Amino acid sequence: MKRVFWIAWLLPASVLFARDHRLRGYILDGPAFQGIRTYCFDTHNQAPREARVIEHLIFRESRATGLFAQLPWRRIENCQAQEPDAYVRVEFPPSKTLTGFLRRDVNGVLFVLRPSSPSPVYETREVLMGGYADGIYDPPAVEFLERNAAGIAFRALVQDWREFSESHRASMH
Repeated sequence: MKRVFWIAWLLPASVLFARDHRLRGYILDGPAFQGIRTYCFDTHNQAPREARVIEHLIFRESRATGLFAQLPWRRIENCQAQEPDAYVRVEFPPSKTLTGFLRRDVNGVLFVLRPSSPSPVYETREVLMGGYADGIYDPPAVEFLERNAAGIAFRALVQDWREFSESHRASMH
């Protein structure tokens, strides 16, 4: 019951807090970004909880009306079976903010990388989700916030792809 209360309390606060930030990213290599046709999610070397967060994002957004359908890129399920044009990696770096001992925040950031280069082609700004209270480490609450951060970061990628492709089309005419 306590977890349900915290999750219900955190959802509106998290969404409002995250909505206040401009959630766009940085296109670091335009031609490479434009050339992406296939991608897969890179979850190697991630903690099991973080990998579950990505699996949940894939499950939720793979539907015909999900976020993945809004990108012209085709998602490859098995990165080892076929090399994609890009890897998408969602990370949850430690929060740089600590509001006293009462609240910790969860950050999320998304990178798009070429298989042959460690340098990102694209990255989002950090998505800051309002944290859990009382300094209590509650794994379900952290996972819930990470799921929201991952979804918002992927949404930023979709929005930036649209803007980039529209501006590129306009410059060609």
